[in-house]
Parts: sequence; C-alpha cells; structure tokens
Amino acid sequence: MLTGTLYAESYAIDCDAIGSIKCVSTQKDWLGRWKQRTPAFAKLCYSTAGVSAAGWDTAANGMVMEQQRVVPTQNLAPVVGSLGLLDSLQQHSPQVARLCFELICKSLQIKKSHWHTMLITVKNSA
Repeated sequence: MLTGTLYAESYAIDCDAIGSIKCVSTQKDWLGRWKQRTPAFAKLCYSTAGVSAAGWDTAANGMVMEQQRVVPTQNLAPVVGSLGLLDSLQQHSPQVARLCFELICKSLQIKKSHWHTMLITVKNSA
C-alpha cells in the first residue's frame, strides 16, 4: 500500500522489508497478559532508527518509538484502504493538509509558561 508513495519516500520506508515481516509470537508480559510480539518489526525499527537494542537510552528509545509509528502509518493506511475511503480522502487532502499545518503553526505560537510544556508542544507538532 505504501510502495512508491511520497510517505514512503519521505520517511525512507523499506516497503519490501515491511512486507516480509510474518513472524509473530504470543507470550505473556510481566503482568501475565497475553501480548503479540513481532521481533522482526522491532529489529526493523531499531535498524531504521540507527540505534542499538542493547542498553537503555531515553533518546534512542524515543527514536525507536517514532519508527514504530512511522512504519505502519499509525495503522491509518490499512483502515483507509479497507473502508474504500482513498478516493474520497484524496479529493480533500490538500485542504486537510493545509488545516493541519495552520493548526500546528497556531499551536507553536501560543506562549507557554513552562519550558517542559514548550518541549511537549514542539514534540507533538513534529
């Protein structure tokens, strides 16, 4: 679905690597809940982020988490495709993109009283 798109190009997404991910294991987490694990996806996210899975580093963890969001397009692409909304949304995408950009610009111009609030605003805007 992403192959050859501007999204894939912008984020340098390896669509072939994503398409080859098939291995999913199910195991219990530390609270005893069953969770699905996809080691190949995790490995791809670490690789794309350019960081090692060894050790603990807040910045590296953030980079990997960003890849976990970028690679699957936040699961919106499959939803849009399966609901048959692609043609309808493409007609409105320039206006929606403009509105999103304006909202981000307005959000960044609001004075923040605390430096941490500003950091969160910048992160969310990005």
